[in-house]
Amino acid sequence: CNEDDRPCSEYRCNSLGQGCELINEGTKEQKCVHVDPDDVSAPTISPWEEMLSSGYEYIEGDNSLKIRKEDGGCVEEYSEISFGIETDQNAQCFYFESYPEDTDIHRGEYFGDSFYREKHGMGFNIPTSEDIELYVKCRDANENVNVAPYLIDICVDEGPDETAPKIRDIEPPEDSYLKYGQEEQETLLYINKPAECRWDFEDKKYDEMNKDMSCDTGQNRPSINGWRCHTDLPVSESTKFYFRCKDQPWLTGDNETERNVNVESVVYSLRETEKELSIKDISPDDGEVIIGGNEPFTVDLEVETEKGAEDGKSECKFRINEGNWVNFGQRRVYTKTHNFVFNQIISGTYDIDIGCEDEAGNFVEGNTKFKLELDTKPPEVIRAYSKGGSLRIITDKEATCKYSFETCNFRWNNGTKMLKGENNTHDAVDWERGNQYYVKCRDEWGNEPDECSIIIKAA
Repeated sequence: CNEDDRPCSEYRCNSLGQGCELINEGTKEQKCVHVDPDDVSAPTISPWEEMLSSGYEYIEGDNSLKIRKEDGGCVEEYSEISFGIETDQNAQCFYFESYPEDTDIHRGEYFGDSFYREKHGMGFNIPTSEDIELYVKCRDANENVNVAPYLIDICVDEGPDETAPKIRDIEPPEDSYLKYGQEEQETLLYINKPAECRWDFEDKKYDEMNKDMSCDTGQNRPSINGWRCHTDLPVSESTKFYFRCKDQPWLTGDNETERNVNVESVVYSLRETEKELSIKDISPDDGEVIIGGNEPFTVDLEVETEKGAEDGKSECKFRINEGNWVNFGQRRVYTKTHNFVFNQIISGTYDIDIGCEDEAGNFVEGNTKFKLELDTKPPEVIRAYSKGGSLRIITDKEATCKYSFETCNFRWNNGTKMLKGENNTHDAVDWERGNQYYVKCRDEWGNEPDECSIIIKAA
């Protein structure tokens, strides 16, 4: 089910057998796994060797793990390392920076991400010269959690800080799209240590840049991603910017020279949206009347979007008669065409609002109103005459007509089919005087009269 080209739906997963359930439902990590309802064991945690940064090693202990440099030394302050753990079953893991007295694991931070999986990795910024202890708890799909937390111990070197600050991340990410007509973009930089940062339209030295950012400069790390710097970039003037930072903002006067500064700029570019996102087509058409022969109806709602940030790629939602909004497909999946099949709706008038948004946040609205009519009326013969030696009849709608020379109650499969022509005409080529034609007509929905549609005697 997980390796099929089609998404593994809840129905397909459950049909594979008892105990098969979806995890990470509605995300790119959705998969079908076996969950033993009798499992009462918490996940077992062990180190993930391949995830550890080069130059470091694991030292395993009893329900614990130490991370050290390969030479036995401690990790440098403000450095970044990657490490990970493995669980013996799909689990969701959290970590705490102090011993978790509370049983609510949601008070911790996600270890890497929020998905249920067997391998959990993350990059970690070493914030201070103090040693770090992370307490890890993992929960399986049956809500089993390890009672004693798994301890990850990282000792930190107290040596002098001689490295320049590093911009770890930028929000929004490099090369992101801007909204159509956007003038400013709120931008966040995440730095690996306390620092002051500046930006400019050109590549300059830090001291020559005159556009300051608002930065966290306290020595306590304010977020898991690092120290934040904030600014509003004037994207109406340019979409390319240069960043540089200078650490240890508490050093002033004669100590100013001890500060480490970036000698190269981080180049940051954004992408303009050249045209507004628009809806190219909606089906059914506005004002369309759809006729069916039985209920419930099956109606295919289709929307096509164009332009915008990625040439029309967007995610769309709809609502019927001002009801609740429903997504066309999976959230955060952007496509040009959007399809939803209604297979349980009845006759009536439907007013459908549509809203579509692309990755840049460009939004467009649309609407269509259509009517479903149930046709239970059999076709009627509105004219009958002789035409070139044939009997011709005309029906009031699209139909198939057959006849018998004996009775109106003939079996449909035993009747002689009349030849269809244009404009709902039907011909019987064996027109002979004295014959009596018992004609019955049936439409595409199977509607037909109890007796004949018409009885004609050739004179």
